[in-house]
Amino acid sequence: MTRPQTEGNELKAMLRERFWYTHSKFRHEFDKAAAEHAPWMVGHAPARGTLARWCSGGLKDLPYPDYCQVLEAMFPGVEAREMFGPAQPRTNGRRPLPTPPPPPAPNPQPRPGERGADTPPAAGTTIHTNARMRALMSWVDQNSPLKERDIHPQQPDRYRSYSRGHGVERSR
Repeated sequence: MTRPQTEGNELKAMLRERFWYTHSKFRHEFDKAAAEHAPWMVGHAPARGTLARWCSGGLKDLPYPDYCQVLEAMFPGVEAREMFGPAQPRTNGRRPLPTPPPPPAPNPQPRPGERGADTPPAAGTTIHTNARMRALMSWVDQNSPLKERDIHPQQPDRYRSYSRGHGVERSR
């Protein structure tokens, strides 16, 4: 006799249809998506109990935004709010595919003489701030009298310390 599977929420149904039943498989897929979309989250997949709570359908609010960002990268076309909502009906065990977004409109490059071609970015914009920061950092790098190697010179080999386990230091 087979036990009926409880429906849970959309996240549980999507994990089931991809055969990501185990926590280790989920962790592997989470890290793959995180490496591409949120590198600071690699190695920080939710714990087994947290994943079980997420799949139970009893969350009062969404998980932290970093987790939602990685989950949305794992399941393109599905927003985090949908994942933690009730499961949608499936045909042939699969969720209907989302309609793809329309292609972006072509953005022609401005011709010389038009606004935006040769004019610098407007003051106060992010582009202007980034360009100004790059210019300042370049100037500092070129004109700085001290370099990192001058501040922290390389130690000769005879003064380097070697660890002998358990944090015990020894000089040669």
